[in-house]
Amino acid sequence: EKMSEVGFLQRDFGIESGTNKMLQVSQKDTTVEQIKKAIKACKKFGIRTFANMMVNLPGETLEDLNSSINLMKELNCNVVVWNVTVPYPGTFLDRKLERQDYCKLMSFPSDEAYELLEKKYKFAKYDLNLKELVDDLYSIFPHPRYLHFKFDPQYIKRWFLFIDFIFKRKYLWVVLKSKRKLEYVKSFFTQVKHN
Repeated sequence: EKMSEVGFLQRDFGIESGTNKMLQVSQKDTTVEQIKKAIKACKKFGIRTFANMMVNLPGETLEDLNSSINLMKELNCNVVVWNVTVPYPGTFLDRKLERQDYCKLMSFPSDEAYELLEKKYKFAKYDLNLKELVDDLYSIFPHPRYLHFKFDPQYIKRWFLFIDFIFKRKYLWVVLKSKRKLEYVKSFFTQVKHN
């Protein structure tokens, strides 16, 4: 409530997964119930929600993946970003990273990086192609980089959730007053351009 009162507009959550088992694997000190409660509180006070999700977590099954998808549908966050687990240095998976693979993975989401992930760093238990999986997820949860044109009412509703800030005076007022307004506008159009 206090965040809303001081003009807090959006809360980004590193949710990662929709199952407690995968949250433990990701070394997240939270539960699915705590996540639901936090998102609900933000919505109650008009704070936008941004969910960062992961696929290819170690030991992740199709059941875990489907739970993550269903959780995102249930929570109805304004923005849902799907990322592929990559063993970057400093992460809990870096001990599995071979030095010569580091440069290729730094080019993620290039085709070369996806190929390397499929070949050597596929941590999930399912056989889904990771690049195709991410494309499929963005056909459900909109993002400017993965623009899909379709007339699915749920998809269209999620697009409006994604861009609803454009229509809110509170948000526009904060952006207009900000010293970084040009950075925000540039960032938005850069995202669309990378589509």
